[in-house]
Amino acid sequence: MAERVLNRDFRAIHREKAPKENRIKRSPAENFARIFVLVFTLTSLIVLYPLVYTVSAAFTPGNSISNLSIIPFGNGFTLEHYERLF
Repeated sequence: MAERVLNRDFRAIHREKAPKENRIKRSPAENFARIFVLVFTLTSLIVLYPLVYTVSAAFTPGNSISNLSIIPFGNGFTLEHYERLF
């Protein structure tokens, strides 16, 4: 019985101290690197989306780009336009 009480007390003390001891300390350089990667990723997505949309328009069935979905290749995939071209 005494052992159970000791284990319970140890766990309670350990839980109280754990968050302070296990806190991750990051340097300003690491924070800058994380922000840089986030900004670079968002910028890349903004720049690449129109290119992917244009390529998907070339392979989408239909004759009008105004009927396309916002999601690239959302309306399907076909080589119909290139068959007529060649």
